[in-house]
Amino acid sequence: MKKRIKRIILFSVFAIIISALIWFFQFYSFGYMITVPFRQGYTKIAENVYVHKDYSVQNEEILSMISTAKVRVNDFFGEIRSNPTLIFCDDKKERTFVNSGATSTYLKLTYCSIGLKEHCNVDVIAHELTHAETHERIISFWDCFNFNQILKIPIWFNEGLATQNDYREKYSEERWQTETNGGKTATALSDMDTPKKFYSGDAGEDGCSSRFHYMCAKHEVAGWIKKHGKSVLFKLLDGVKKGESFEKLYFK
Repeated sequence: MKKRIKRIILFSVFAIIISALIWFFQFYSFGYMITVPFRQGYTKIAENVYVHKDYSVQNEEILSMISTAKVRVNDFFGEIRSNPTLIFCDDKKERTFVNSGATSTYLKLTYCSIGLKEHCNVDVIAHELTHAETHERIISFWDCFNFNQILKIPIWFNEGLATQNDYREKYSEERWQTETNGGKTATALSDMDTPKKFYSGDAGEDGCSSRFHYMCAKHEVAGWIKKHGKSVLFKLLDGVKKGESFEKLYFK
C-alpha cells in the first residue's frame, strides 16, 4: 500500500513538472521565445536572428538594418557586450507570445522581438539593442534567481537610455521643448518610475499611450549624460550590477 502511495505521489509530481514546462514553453512569452529556434515557421538568417516565414520585410533589408543599428549602439557604448537573440514576426497568432518591439532578459538570456512592419526600422532595432546592452551591463550572474532583474533601475531610465539611440522625431528634443512648454509640463520622474505608471495614459500618436513619457525620459537621461559624461554613466551601470542603489548613484 505504501509503495502504491509513493508511486502515485511521484507520478503526480512528475505530471505537475511536465505540465509546468509545457505551459512555460508554449504559453509564456519568454519560454516561447526560447524555443523559437526549434519551431516550424522560423528561419535563421544570421547568428541569433530568426524570421517568421510570413514576415513582410525581406531578409537582406533586416540584416542591413541590424548592422546599422549595431553601429549606432557600439558608437554610444564604445563596445557591445550583449549578444541577444532577435526575432522578427508579424503573424497575429504568434505575436500573442512574441511581443512587438520588446526586449526580455531572464537567466542572462536576452531576446529582442520586432513585430509589425512599421516597427521594423533602424530606430526600433537600435532601441531594443540598447535595452539588451543595458541589461547586460546591470544584470549579474546572481540575478538569474530574480525574475524582476530589470527593476534594479526605474523604467524611465531604462527607456530614457534606449531612446538615446532611437532618433524618431516623436521623441526629439524639439518636440519636448514644444509639448512641455520648455519643461513646465514635463512628467515628473516619480510619476513614471514603474512600468504601470510609465505605460499609462491616453492613447496618443501612433496609438502609443506612453509616447509623452518616452519623450520626457529621453530628455532627462540625455541631460544627465551631457552633465556627467559617458564614463559616469558606465560607472553607474557597473555599480547597479554590483548591487549599489541606482538612486544614490544617479542623484548624488
